[in-house]
Amino acid sequence: MRYVRWIFLFAATAAVWACTPFVGQRVPDGGGGGSAGSGGESMGAGGPGAQGGAISSGSAGRSNPVQSGPDAGTDTAEDAPASAIGSSNGAACKFDTDCQFGHCADGVCCEASCSAKCMSCLSAYTGKPDGKCAPVQAGFVHGADCPTSAPSTCGLDGKCDGSGACRQYLAGTVCAQEVCTDGTSTTSTALSGRACDGSGTCVAPVTSDCGTYRCSGTRCGISCAGDLDCVANALCTQTQCIAKKTDGSVCSANVECKTGVCGGRCCAAGCTCTQPSSTNLLKNPGFDTDTSAWSVSIGTISRSSSDTEGCVYSGSLEVVVPQGDLGRTLYQCVRNTLLEGDLNFGVRAVSSVPGHPICQVNFYSGTNCDGNLTTQNETDPPLDTVDWQDLSGTITSVPVSNSVDFVCYFAADPSGTATYLLDMAYVANVPGRY
Repeated sequence: MRYVRWIFLFAATAAVWACTPFVGQRVPDGGGGGSAGSGGESMGAGGPGAQGGAISSGSAGRSNPVQSGPDAGTDTAEDAPASAIGSSNGAACKFDTDCQFGHCADGVCCEASCSAKCMSCLSAYTGKPDGKCAPVQAGFVHGADCPTSAPSTCGLDGKCDGSGACRQYLAGTVCAQEVCTDGTSTTSTALSGRACDGSGTCVAPVTSDCGTYRCSGTRCGISCAGDLDCVANALCTQTQCIAKKTDGSVCSANVECKTGVCGGRCCAAGCTCTQPSSTNLLKNPGFDTDTSAWSVSIGTISRSSSDTEGCVYSGSLEVVVPQGDLGRTLYQCVRNTLLEGDLNFGVRAVSSVPGHPICQVNFYSGTNCDGNLTTQNETDPPLDTVDWQDLSGTITSVPVSNSVDFVCYFAADPSGTATYLLDMAYVANVPGRY
């Protein structure tokens, strides 16, 4: 076919020929013969293959031959320019009818309806050319496609995931803040901050026991300025919270003990458990747990649970001398220690039979209780068999010495076995004692 812009029609009337333009008609490419209706004349403007410009006459009227035939007088969408049937993909639009393919999405003509969640035809959302339906890029909000839930749920964050679906909160998103809770009695507990795992779950927190410290803000304390910074069963000592001591522990003040009672040792009730002073030169002088640091010349020695002060957390040293025995010698050497001046010494003792031990101190020039004996002194008071008694003495003007031994002699009893108990032994520079 060919599109004819101008066709000239010739009509004969009263022997006068006239030509008239006819605009915009389409004629067949093959031929243009004319035909006449009844009673009229027609003339065809024949093309290739036409039968010539034959004229036929009829009984009346005149017809336009170019309006006849199957293609005459009608423009089709197939043959019209594109602009006559809608815009191409990517062009701006308001309605589906504005577009060549009948899809207006996100304000541009699109290759498809592109109506699914997190799908778009707009380059600003997809990074693809306008008009191409593609997933909205990750992290973009696309209208009301995706609802937003609270971060604490780790659910949907209101944005697209880049694959055509709504996104859940990313891994690492905080879903719960760290928190620390002070215990009602002893222990404070800190919970770490929690984060989403990217799959909709808020990961479980890490639980920390604050030990002896109370909470400091949302975390466990790590130092103290006073006891209020520590849990109930601890006290602040030099910026550190130290656990209060259990019964039987050595103490110097009531506040150090969980029970609040200190008598040299922490006790459930009132007690007296005097501890050796720092000036006492003897080791293990109270026999709290054993008889270490002490020796006996013959036989053996043992620890007794009987204590001179009645302290249930201490005891005494026990020496048993069989009837007819030659006796025993108990001693301890304080080695390599510079000694001079005035010193106190002594021990508390009790015996099962009449009689008493004789205790003394010997000072030496050598460092291992050897060399020259520089001086000595002893105690020999009466001793009954019922109560503990002090065996004590003071030695003055001790010349320079390098070691000292503390010695007690226990005699046998002719009437039977003799048992001796010793406790709270000491050798100390004046005014020190046990």
